[in-house]
Amino acid sequence: MKFRLFSFLMLFVLVGIGVMLSRCSKEHLDSTPQVIWRTPITSQKPFGTFVPVLINNQVAISVDSTVSSMSTPVLIFDKNTGQLLHKWADFFEPTKDIIEDNTVFCYQNKMSFATRNKIFTIDANTGKTIFKKWDDTYSSGLRDVMGINEKIYRLLGNGIYDTNSEDYVKEYNTMTGDSRIIYTVNGKDNYTVGLRYPKFYIDQIGDTIMLIANMMYNFNTKDAKPLFIKYNITHKTVLFEKEWVHNESGNFSAPPLINNGKVYVVLGRKIICVDLDSGETLWTRLLSAFVVFSDPIIAQNVFYVIDENRQLYALDLNTGNILWQTEGSGSSSNLAYLNGVIYFTGGGDGLLHAVEASNGQHIYKFKCPDEVMNSNFWWQRGVTVDPDTKRLYVASYGSLFCLEAVR
Repeated sequence: MKFRLFSFLMLFVLVGIGVMLSRCSKEHLDSTPQVIWRTPITSQKPFGTFVPVLINNQVAISVDSTVSSMSTPVLIFDKNTGQLLHKWADFFEPTKDIIEDNTVFCYQNKMSFATRNKIFTIDANTGKTIFKKWDDTYSSGLRDVMGINEKIYRLLGNGIYDTNSEDYVKEYNTMTGDSRIIYTVNGKDNYTVGLRYPKFYIDQIGDTIMLIANMMYNFNTKDAKPLFIKYNITHKTVLFEKEWVHNESGNFSAPPLINNGKVYVVLGRKIICVDLDSGETLWTRLLSAFVVFSDPIIAQNVFYVIDENRQLYALDLNTGNILWQTEGSGSSSNLAYLNGVIYFTGGGDGLLHAVEASNGQHIYKFKCPDEVMNSNFWWQRGVTVDPDTKRLYVASYGSLFCLEAVR
């Protein structure tokens, strides 16, 4: 009898503790960031654009041409108040140039971005055009723009379905307007060329170095040859070219990350750590699913990435060992880090996530307060963090928000 009474009391205590913990957990996840300001950017249809861009005291974003027959304008706001300062729309073709899902390069007061085979640089302080170029020799170009100081770089080509096609990396000087081709590669042996994700840096002796992915693909055999290339732009020399076995590893799906003499490459569901000098593979880690939408980050000597199995991972940079993993969201955005917190928006659930970087515990899953039609989801492309003001900039499909960061 005493034993049964003791067991009942213990069960009562455990249930009570469980209820308390669940309440604490719910309260923890129900916490929400303070909205500093919100400004409408469209009230009609979902849009696609670059992640909010911070430059000086401005924040810039763009609205897709699905809202009208006009090309995509760039809107520049005061980052502290949300007041619209400038609206840029100096396109070559006012009804055709769409800025969507772009990577924008910023240097000093300048913003550079691309549409199809055109590239633009504007002054964020005035909203005026500094430089624009229409490369009509090429039929298409990747939307991402990378750069170093006043020089910007763009991938151009003439179609991935032609095995004889060429892909180019072109350099533009935004100060002088000069441009030149710095690297060319052709399709061969029935494989099309597919340059992706250029990364540029200055090495210890002052040479400009480019890291680039080339996904060669054979449409007849459905076979891929993922190549990773290191190229010295200053001396026009290929320093190494590494080919990996394709099997189930998939395509290159994110720009390479450089940290402490190592390069981290995402190839489908495989993370590969490469020695920056030799190109030799140091370790690999196979995730549970492909990385498709979410570009990873490195913060505080940890590699963070989300796969399409809704898993957020923290990997040890030296070994690739999983430090922790937790539930993320399908179709997650690029990751952002600020003061020990990982931020991302989930295309699968429409929520803004804040996760403790040290252990993977969720701080909040924040539902967008925007009630504009089609706008009650956070936009899938991502969050921009501001270390100076400890604020976040994130868009719904109708408004641009400035939010207080966790810390």
